[in-house]
Amino acid sequence: MTADYRGRGRLQPDRAPDVISGVDIFKIPSLRVSPTYVSERFVERVKAAGLRGLVFNKVWSG
Repeated sequence: MTADYRGRGRLQPDRAPDVISGVDIFKIPSLRVSPTYVSERFVERVKAAGLRGLVFNKVWSG
């Protein structure tokens, strides 16, 4: 994935869906240090498995 969905240091959700559709875990490759983003499906699977130690912050919904 080589697309850049950031503008002025913010994730641009209006540009992201086309690029990350079907992707459960991703980082923004154009940033030297990028947070790890995960899909709602990933979050649901983590919770269903009873895994602990992960904290999720919702950055957009669409």
